Amino acid sequence: MVTITGTYLSTTTSIDFGTTAATSFGVISSTEITATAPPVGTPGIVQVTVVTTGGNTTPLGWVYVTGNISYVPMVPRRIADTRCSEQPLPPGIASSYCDEIPTSNRSLSMPIPPGAVTVQVTGTGLIPSSAESAILNVTAISSPEAHNGYLTIFPTGTKPPTASSLNFTPSEAVPNLVTATLGQGGTVSILSSSTDVNVVVDIEGYYTPSISPAVGFHPLPTPFRALDTRCSITPAPTFCANEQIPGVNSTIPAPKPRSSISVDLAGIGGSAGVPLTATAISLNLTAAGPASGGYLTIWSQGSSTGTTPPITSNVNFHRGTASSNSVVVMVSSSGPEAGKVYIYNAASTATNVIVDISGYFAPGGYMATPSSPVRICDTRAATVIGGTDVTEGVTGQCSNTGTALDPAVSATDPVTMQVTGIGGIPANAKAIIANVTAVNTTANGYLTVWNGTGSQPATSNVNWTKGDTVPNMIVSAIDSAGQVTIYASVTTNVIVDIVGWYS
Repeated sequence: MVTITGTYLSTTTSIDFGTTAATSFGVISSTEITATAPPVGTPGIVQVTVVTTGGNTTPLGWVYVTGNISYVPMVPRRIADTRCSEQPLPPGIASSYCDEIPTSNRSLSMPIPPGAVTVQVTGTGLIPSSAESAILNVTAISSPEAHNGYLTIFPTGTKPPTASSLNFTPSEAVPNLVTATLGQGGTVSILSSSTDVNVVVDIEGYYTPSISPAVGFHPLPTPFRALDTRCSITPAPTFCANEQIPGVNSTIPAPKPRSSISVDLAGIGGSAGVPLTATAISLNLTAAGPASGGYLTIWSQGSSTGTTPPITSNVNFHRGTASSNSVVVMVSSSGPEAGKVYIYNAASTATNVIVDISGYFAPGGYMATPSSPVRICDTRAATVIGGTDVTEGVTGQCSNTGTALDPAVSATDPVTMQVTGIGGIPANAKAIIANVTAVNTTANGYLTVWNGTGSQPATSNVNWTKGDTVPNMIVSAIDSAGQVTIYASVTTNVIVDIVGWYS
């Protein structure tokens, strides 16, 4: 089901996807209509035209993707950094570093509102033209002259959605993992709401229909904590008793300055953990209370980089802050390095690290259906966020009342959110891919998202410092009623943007 918003839509007579009429459509109001997209033989972009008694709309891009597409993990690789287009290069950026960026993206400049920059994903010599979407780690590097704002990543050739991929404030380096559907020519567009913001893009893997046997996602029934280096000290903090870190990782200390630690992620946790047959692991990586600024990089020991970290980053952090980011990391499924990863600490002091696992990729499992971002929940009141220019497109049970799904209503109790049947998510979906943002944060805290069955896991998905607006991409299993549960440790508003699902 496709939702189209605009004006003067009450006299709609037909909706065309390319040259084919919609299977069915319904007029909700003069500003909103829905349509069932017709089947299409070849994946890609078609132009959607709404025909009314008063004339036709300007065509909008709509992306068809293949169902049941497999995930292919890869060694992380940096494919774009808009700082490399500056002359002279900024301090700390060497020409040899920029030479590692694929030629097609080397001259990209920072996005200037209201325009967007186009990043080539296929055709860079890294992933095949058959790829339909990619897992990208996107970092916004804002200057002191930037304003509070956001980046939106969307398929090139389509209308920018009413959803953000990450939020930033001036003088920050903010990363977020993005499941990006590819548009025209295997590209994605990145729009910034503010000037003076550079963009860095790292690729971690891609989805394609051309893999056999198919590799799908296996959500864990309950996320579990695989590592917390704070628990390696003696005596351990009292909270470690609830975390139940697997024994093989329970004594791993915080990585030293500009050094790495080796961690087992597969073959641990028993039947509720990740098997050694996994080819990639979906996890949340957190830098806990660092004493200096820096970044963390996670990668597979079995990769061609060996013990040398790739020129990528996963979590950027400041002194004293708890910062996290989602990662899909490739792991070897055989040999002495099976299930192992490295975590590199680029800070000038030792930094505690937390790893929470939500699922893994292996043959079989559930297949991905990526989508353009769809906002299904925003608990902020419309008067707070600027009216319909921001609330347009919000679907579902939140509807900007300022209270629904707001942990401010009950900061000590989880809240339940319906996800299937909303924003195009089908009833047979087993897990969602979503960008979850904490905004209007009243104190340091965190969000935990899970399928709501059983007790609340000792994990976190979004971590923040008071006053921050912090996004993070999450992958969560869905319960039998098509719902997920969200717990907020302190009062905060929540935004949920769906970018795909597994079924």
